[in-house]
Amino acid sequence: MKNIILAILTISLLIPVLALAGGNDRIAVATDGKTPDAPVSDRTGRSPFFLIYDEQGKIVAAIDNPFQNTRSRPTGSMIESLTFDDKGALTGGGITTPSRDDRAKIWDAMFSFFTEWRIKVIVAEEFGDEVLRAFKAHGISCVAFKGRADEALKKALQSAK
Repeated sequence: MKNIILAILTISLLIPVLALAGGNDRIAVATDGKTPDAPVSDRTGRSPFFLIYDEQGKIVAAIDNPFQNTRSRPTGSMIESLTFDDKGALTGGGITTPSRDDRAKIWDAMFSFFTEWRIKVIVAEEFGDEVLRAFKAHGISCVAFKGRADEALKKALQSAK
């Protein structure tokens, strides 16, 4: 019985190590365009697109920011400009600030997206304090960079070492 428990424990500890060794972590660069020469966006929540790269710097996808078009206010906190519709989907927020429970659900929806894409590093021109704390709490590093996405990727790859 001890051997079985030891084997299960060993396997459960090795799975995360093997996943990292397999190059599953990715970098998301918030951009204003869908090409590597696009400028890095000023903020994550305001970026129209994300360029997703693997750990070797190969582009995996260029995707629309699923949170950018649902925002009711183009300025201010992304969290405060989102809410849920009657079907539970994220949508543009109202005039009032979301409740604490709604804010938590909005963060959960956002981090489900980043987890689904296996993002471990995110790049934007700047980050608000609330976003920095939230990303850090979810194991995602933030890299501030002003310039082109391909240049930002180089900085993100260096910071990941």
